[in-house]
Amino acid sequence: MISIIIPAYDCRDEIQGLLDDVGRSALLAEGDAEVIVVDDHSTDDTAAVCEAREGVRVIRQPQNAGPARARNVGAAHARGELLIFIDSDVRLLPGGDILSEMVRVLQERPPVDCVSTLSSPRPTRESAIAYANSIYHAYYMDRILAGRDEVEGRVMFFTTRLGAIRARRFREAGGFYESLRRVMNEDGEFGTRIYHRGYRSYLARHLVHQHRYPTGFGRYLRSYYHSTVAQAQIDRTMDTSADESLSAAEKGRRLYALSFWLLPLLFALLPAAAAAALCGLWVLALPLVLGALGRRMRAETPRRYWVGFHAVYVAITPFIFAGYAVGLLRHSLGDSLFAGPPSTLEYFRQEAAS
Repeated sequence: MISIIIPAYDCRDEIQGLLDDVGRSALLAEGDAEVIVVDDHSTDDTAAVCEAREGVRVIRQPQNAGPARARNVGAAHARGELLIFIDSDVRLLPGGDILSEMVRVLQERPPVDCVSTLSSPRPTRESAIAYANSIYHAYYMDRILAGRDEVEGRVMFFTTRLGAIRARRFREAGGFYESLRRVMNEDGEFGTRIYHRGYRSYLARHLVHQHRYPTGFGRYLRSYYHSTVAQAQIDRTMDTSADESLSAAEKGRRLYALSFWLLPLLFALLPAAAAAALCGLWVLALPLVLGALGRRMRAETPRRYWVGFHAVYVAITPFIFAGYAVGLLRHSLGDSLFAGPPSTLEYFRQEAAS
């Protein structure tokens, strides 16, 4: 039995497309899978819409507790030996059966504990902000795959957008940190934790889903800010040197982007013409500084979004540094996001006691 777990909150329209995609998988046709939607106390009729779908089991949360808690609750109610987590804003690409492929990997490769998938460089809703997310993910996965078609082994990465794990191993790891109530890097922390527990992961270029990334700057900003607050504390609690997203190249690019906000000082220190010329050179150099990330963007992003992509990269950078600084400060003050066990559910406490 395979358990497909979908956390849901105010997504009545979006989740119907996902449920249609899931329903086309051979896993459902063969009766080998159950679909569990954990409604995180939605304010719309998401739960009712899902309950009307044949073969979908809905668990209603008594109060909104965040996606990490919803996934843990789903796992605690799951009957399957394999768990597949899918975000409600994911779409499964036509022309294949990615869910069956993920299960096949776990069935045919006993040493593998979990399978992660890649997000398509093309988001379900296009904008410069969405492409800033999707292209960075594609670049990050390129670094992990390093020219290979697949990777099996210890990888500091797990995705809850569409990822599978053996139920026994998920329970042993303790689940996702429920203290991360917002979209706050719970999969990043989990990926780091299971890496240090010695779990073996599998990733492959052909296992691709499509994701709706934020299209509004406010949501995008909050997502990055809260994620970097969490990342700072992850870095203080575990060794993250193997995390490809924290490469020296990316740190250098971010520092260059941050320097943009100091350019107005040039007009106070230099003649206006010289200051304007240096600002122009800074802008012209940005595509070169982005390097491989910029090349990936130009290869995958429609031209109409190129300028916006660069602007978004620069605009979000101060908030990344601010979030990281806040995370370090909170950690130094003893205000840790990762105090105690990841979950308070009895399901995980029973595992810890055994």
